[in-house]
Amino acid sequence: MLNNEKRYLISRFVNLIGNSIYNICIPLYLLEKFESLMITGAFFTLVQIPMVVLLPFIGSFLKNKNLKHTMLASNVISVVIFVMVFINEQFFSSSFILFMILTMLEKINVAIFNISSQSAFPILFEKKDIDEINSLKSVLDNFAALLGPTLGTVIYSKGGFSVVVGINILSFALCFLMLLHLKYIDKCGPSIQKKNKIKDIYEGLVYIKSNSNIMLLFLTFMILNFLVAPTENVFAPAIIKVIYKFSDSLFGLTSTAVSIGVITAGACMSIFKKKSNILYAFYTQSIIMIVTGILSLFLRGQPMIFFTIYIILCLLSGYSSTLVNVPMIGYFQKNVEIDQQTQFFSIMTLFSNIAVPLGTFIAGIMCELFGGDGAYLMNGIIMFIYLYIMRRDIEYNGWASPSNTVK
Repeated sequence: MLNNEKRYLISRFVNLIGNSIYNICIPLYLLEKFESLMITGAFFTLVQIPMVVLLPFIGSFLKNKNLKHTMLASNVISVVIFVMVFINEQFFSSSFILFMILTMLEKINVAIFNISSQSAFPILFEKKDIDEINSLKSVLDNFAALLGPTLGTVIYSKGGFSVVVGINILSFALCFLMLLHLKYIDKCGPSIQKKNKIKDIYEGLVYIKSNSNIMLLFLTFMILNFLVAPTENVFAPAIIKVIYKFSDSLFGLTSTAVSIGVITAGACMSIFKKKSNILYAFYTQSIIMIVTGILSLFLRGQPMIFFTIYIILCLLSGYSSTLVNVPMIGYFQKNVEIDQQTQFFSIMTLFSNIAVPLGTFIAGIMCELFGGDGAYLMNGIIMFIYLYIMRRDIEYNGWASPSNTVK
C-alpha cells in the first residue's frame, strides 16, 4: 500500500516524464514542419505570454480551493488538450494556429498544476517531513529532466509526433489515477470568492511585504534567479562554445554534470536528513561563479584542463544550488499561512518568470561587452557582495541555522 508521499512523488514523476518528452519534441516538430528557427523561437515566446499574464490571477483563483481536486482536474484537462492535439495532427492537417492555442492552454494548465502541487505540501505532509520530501522531489524532477529528453528524441525519431502525444495522454491518465487515492484533509477555511481579483493579488503582495523574514528570503531567491539562471542558456555556451570552441557533445556534458550534482544533493539530503546551511550554500554558488570566470581567463592555453575543472565545478554548482532551493521552498511551504500558499507561489512564479528572462537578456549584453567568462565573474562578485551585506539579516532570521524555520 502506497503512502501519501509515494503517491505524490510517483504521480509527479510520471507527469514530468510525459512533459519532458513532449517539450523536447516540440522544437523538433516545428523545425521539421517549417524549417525556420525564427518561427520556432516566436512560437515559444508567444505560448508563454498568456500563462505569465494570468499567473497572479491563478493564485487568487486557487485560494482556499481543494488542491487535490484542482490537481485531478488539471490532469483531466491535459488529457483533453492532448487528445485535441492528436486530432489536430491526424485530421486537420496539423493547423498551426490551433496547435499554438492548445499549447497556450496547456502552459496555463501546467502552471495551475505546479502551483497547486507546491501549495498542497502543508496539507498533505507533516512539517517535519517537508524538507525530506522536497529533497526526493528534487531527485525525481531532475531524473525526469535527464531521462525525458533522451526518450523523447528516440520516440520522435522512431514513431513521430503522434506517438509522443499519445505517451503524454497516457502519462496524465496515470498521474490522475495515482492522485485519486491521495489522502487530503482540507485545512483551509470555507472558500469565499472575492469579486475583486486585483485587490486579492494586492493583498498577497502586502502579505509578503509585511512578513520581513519571508520578504527578505523572497528577494534573495529572485536575485539568485537573476544572477545564476542565465548560466545554462548564456554563460555556459559563451564560455564553452564561443571562447573555447568545444563540440556540442562536450557542451552537453555540462548540463548533465549539473543535473548529477542536483540529484546527488537531493539524495544526500534525503538519506542523511541533514539540513543545509543556506547562507554557506549561497556563498558556495557565488564562489563557483568567480572561480569559473577566473580560470576561464587564465587557462585558455590549456582547454582540456579547464574543461575538466569546469565539469567538476558544474557538479558542485548543481549540488550547492539544491542546498539553496530545497530548504528555501520548504521554508515557504512551512511558514507561509495555508490560505496564502497559492497566492504566494503564483506571485513567486510570476517574479521568477520576470527575473530569469531579464537576467538572461542582461547576461547576453554583458557577454557581448566583457566576454562570457568576464560577465560570469562579475555576476559571481555581485552575488558575493550582496550576501556579505545581507549576511547578518540572513543569520538573524535563522536561515543559516540547521532548522531553517521561523523562531
